[in-house]
Amino acid sequence: MKEYYKYIEPPKNAPLHAKRIAELLNENGWSQDRFAEEIDISKSSVSNWLQGNIADPRIMNFNRAANALGVSVDYLLGNTDVRTIDSNIQSACDYTGLTEDAVEILHQWNNKTPVLDIEPDMLHLLSSIISNPQFHELMMYIYSVKATTKDISEAEENGSELFARYDLMERVDASLWKSSRIFTDIIEDITKYQKGK
Repeated sequence: MKEYYKYIEPPKNAPLHAKRIAELLNENGWSQDRFAEEIDISKSSVSNWLQGNIADPRIMNFNRAANALGVSVDYLLGNTDVRTIDSNIQSACDYTGLTEDAVEILHQWNNKTPVLDIEPDMLHLLSSIISNPQFHELMMYIYSVKATTKDISEAEENGSELFARYDLMERVDASLWKSSRIFTDIIEDITKYQKGK
């Protein structure tokens, strides 16, 4: 008999582990029955987990659940947003605040994995940009563009006056111009430094 997958949605007030298990089951296209078989627990236990009826699932079962779903136990428990079981990537994400994808890209660049057609000095260039004293200011302007763009969307949704939206758009333009100017200054600093070597 063929098993059909059904989208799983835990209650809105369910604990984080229930929401994450449901999300991962949905991503994998697994039914509750299949998941129960994978980790060798009863179907009713899985149903209880997804309903949030068990606040503290047995750790042995939770380890099996994390392994079956390809994530860390800490991710399932909500102690981290880092899914990977790779302790090096977990540490790098925790230390830097970067996402798993960002850490993986930097790692590939460092190991010269041919993911992209990049120059060998790409990682060094990125390090130079980040360590430049103006980098923080650049990031603040980029963040300002993001925040102001969100404000524009909200103003449009709320039907705010046209002049208010125009003011917000002027702020975005000014922040974009300033961001590009600072980035150009950083690249010029790096170029001068490399020429002086």
